[in-house]
Amino acid sequence: MKQDQIEKHLTTQSILLHLLPGILSTCVYLLARQPVANLGYPSVVPLILAFAVILIPVELGYLLYQGKKKWSNYITGNHQPSSGNLVVAKSYLGTYYFYCDRSHIYLDKTC
Repeated sequence: MKQDQIEKHLTTQSILLHLLPGILSTCVYLLARQPVANLGYPSVVPLILAFAVILIPVELGYLLYQGKKKWSNYITGNHQPSSGNLVVAKSYLGTYYFYCDRSHIYLDKTC
């Protein structure tokens, strides 16, 4: 990607994007810590709960929102562009195929 194609945003927006997910996760952790401890679970359980309920959905949701706003569709699904590069990623979760064209990255696990 060329330097002039990168979208720049304000310093306040950068700070907000970095701190907001952590602040929300901390609030959920602090609110859930005592009730979860009363049920007999260790204190790491509300932290995992905060990550699963707040941190991951907020960050992925923001990325999907930006993809929808920029390219008018989400960056997931079973798409195979007619021209582009194929990247194969193998892990213990399975084999994933990434198709890249000029403006999209498509993920396909079914190939």
